[in-house]
Amino acid sequence: MPDVDPRGRFGLRVPTSRTWVEAVVADPVAALVDHAHCEMKAATTALMMAARYAAFPAVADAMLALARQEIAHYEQVAVELRRRGVHPEPHGADPYAKALRAHVASDEPQRLVDLLLVSSIVEARSCERFELLADAPVDDALRDLWSEFAVCEAGHHALFVGLAQGIAGADAVARRKDMLLDAEAVIVEALPCAPRIHG
Repeated sequence: MPDVDPRGRFGLRVPTSRTWVEAVVADPVAALVDHAHCEMKAATTALMMAARYAAFPAVADAMLALARQEIAHYEQVAVELRRRGVHPEPHGADPYAKALRAHVASDEPQRLVDLLLVSSIVEARSCERFELLADAPVDDALRDLWSEFAVCEAGHHALFVGLAQGIAGADAVARRKDMLLDAEAVIVEALPCAPRIHG
């Protein structure tokens, strides 16, 4: 299975490796458990942003809608886990997302722009990986699930970038996103290979 084009859609600097895909194929339940937690964290993050940035109605409204969708996604993954006799347990912080958020500015409105762009990159990486998993040798239920989520994550990526552009303008967002994409590449290459969505 070839690696994806690192300069393709989303501008990701490094492709996900075949080794990661093989790790998920070998332990899809671990990946599903991690996926469930990712969806719940995405919903929680969206709700926190809606509350914190109520003064930006476009952001707040979009985050409320996104939170509803992420909760629905969590339910889909939880159903698939229950079908396999598995129930997600409490989960620690996502080292990938935590490392990316370390690059977020502290002063507003740059902090908001950075949070939106970090979220866009997380969604881009998720989309890339779900597309790979949809083409991997997994059962039909997983292939359908991950294919559906790949489409959704691409839409979420576009949503976050559009919101950031509405605040800072397209040129400033492009420059800042380039910097964050460079940082994301370093983070991805440093993470150990594990059957996690961002592992």
